[in-house]
Order: sequence, then C-alpha cells, then structure tokens
Amino acid sequence: MNKIQEIFKLVRDELESAVANGDMTQEALDDLNPKMDMNLNDHSEFQQRKSLAVADGSLSVEDGMVLYQTLGGSSKHFNKQDTHIKIAVWKIVSLLGK
Repeated sequence: MNKIQEIFKLVRDELESAVANGDMTQEALDDLNPKMDMNLNDHSEFQQRKSLAVADGSLSVEDGMVLYQTLGGSSKHFNKQDTHIKIAVWKIVSLLGK
C-alpha cells in the first residue's frame, strides 16, 4: 500500500468512526458525496497539478499513478468515487503546487 492508498484508508476509517460514534449521520455522509463532485476544469487542473508534482519530485511516481487512476480520464469517472476518496483527493491536490 502506498501513501495515497494509506490516506484513502485513513479518511475512510475516520468517516466510519464518526458515523459509528454519532458525530456524523450516514445521511449527512451520503449527502456530502455529490457536493464533492468536480467539473471538467477541476479535473484538468487536478491532473496538471499531479503531473507537475511528479515531475518536480514532490509526489512519487507510484503515488502519482494512484491519483491518476483515481481521477480517471474524466470528471465523470471521479464523480463515481466513494466519499472518502473524494475528500482525500481534494485535500491532497489542494496541497500540490502550493
């Protein structure tokens, strides 16, 4: 498991714990998913940030490949991801190129 996959697992575990502890309802979590969707511009920018981070060495090739596969070839692919994946990717990519 690489760093990106570990982050995905960590976010999933945190969300499951929040629901189990009553800090968040499953309904609220389900409602969050479509709010995390991205449009075509977001998708292009995320792919570009990921590629630049791999090129400058701030992201490993392996981690870049996981992000590439997760983002997919279009925003439609990404928008089908589970909530924990979307949260993690938005956070990771927001930190790239800063």
